[in-house]
Amino acid sequence: MFRILGVSIVRISLLVFLVAFMCLTGNYLIHRRLFMHPWIHSAASLAKDTRGTNGKIREGESLNARIETSRGDDGKTNRKSSEVFVVILAQWRFGSSIIGELFNQNPNMFYVYEPLWVFSREAMLPNHKLTDIYDYQVPPKENFKRVLRGIPRCDFSEDFVTVMNTSGGKLRNKLICENTVDVDNCNMSNSYWLDSVCKRSGGRAATKLIRADLNTIKSLIVDDNINVKVVNLVRDPRGAAASRVHYDLVLNHRSLDLVALSDQIPKKGRLEPLGYLNNTRPAAESLPAMCDMMRANFRKASNLPSWLSNRYKLIRFEDFAENPVNVTHEIYDFVGLPLPTTVRDWVAEHTNVSHDQPEESVMFSSRRNAKDVARRWMTDLTALEIRQVEAICHEAMQLLGYEAYDEMRKSTDGLT
Repeated sequence: MFRILGVSIVRISLLVFLVAFMCLTGNYLIHRRLFMHPWIHSAASLAKDTRGTNGKIREGESLNARIETSRGDDGKTNRKSSEVFVVILAQWRFGSSIIGELFNQNPNMFYVYEPLWVFSREAMLPNHKLTDIYDYQVPPKENFKRVLRGIPRCDFSEDFVTVMNTSGGKLRNKLICENTVDVDNCNMSNSYWLDSVCKRSGGRAATKLIRADLNTIKSLIVDDNINVKVVNLVRDPRGAAASRVHYDLVLNHRSLDLVALSDQIPKKGRLEPLGYLNNTRPAAESLPAMCDMMRANFRKASNLPSWLSNRYKLIRFEDFAENPVNVTHEIYDFVGLPLPTTVRDWVAEHTNVSHDQPEESVMFSSRRNAKDVARRWMTDLTALEIRQVEAICHEAMQLLGYEAYDEMRKSTDGLT
């Protein structure tokens, strides 16, 4: 009898233990499922989450906070943590030059200014020089990959050096220019020389790409195991449109039929006659293409593919303009590098400049009052032109947190 009772007690104890273990395991699995990936939502969900009831971005809340803080084991590399390749993705007239300078001014980084702009099919033709922004074409895919792969690996071809020496963009590569014999012209002697200058940065490199999407750098991460950090710069489409119009009418007016334009502008505004609303310009220059690319990059990052985990940061030009030093700190924290005092001082000096220079003299200069540049579209565009941009780019604007002009006016009126 006691033996039977003892066996029963043992069985009951085992049963209780198993039930308790299953409960604990179930709770653990539920907890793990909920918190293993802190945020995997669609872009539409992000837009909804980051807005208050009035449709504004909540003050102090970053659009990409949940994207970049998602942590996981995906995308690990075997490279040293100090080795990093920062890729700035932007589009024409987005303010990417000043973001690029955040790394160009770092004495411990190797920076290459728009390598793919000069490395187009036309640029490789004999005796051909790019003389206009519209000569740009995306180079063949393999050339594209080879050029990008060569920057973090400090492995450059003679063709690359030849093309770079014919480009005005070479003057924007600080470390390269400081090490050339002819500092004023920044001519590179050969690929071996360029490789050696690059290697002095210890595997820390940066570049900025115009009109490139996230898919173009995927192979660097997946196939080449390079520690890439993507800084995706976006801008209010209305600000970008105003800047492009100003470029055409101030810097590029010699190629325009100003008489014909003057007849159309009163009724149509400037965007349509200049070709920004349709396909009369190169496809990459149109406003529909601009906003499509912003939307596509944002949606891909929002869905958090494993190869992009902990590698992506969205920066709005307007947020940088409002708090340039703070945003610079955020960018350096993201890429995992200390912010040098020289860079911080440079940012403070070059983003709060008061001067009486005409805008055309500083169109491609980083020495501008960033706040003024970010807000200038409100006075530079007409009401018709603002409506035209918003009609084309409304979805991208909503995803990225840009209010419609009428809503902005209501908010302002409510404060007065």
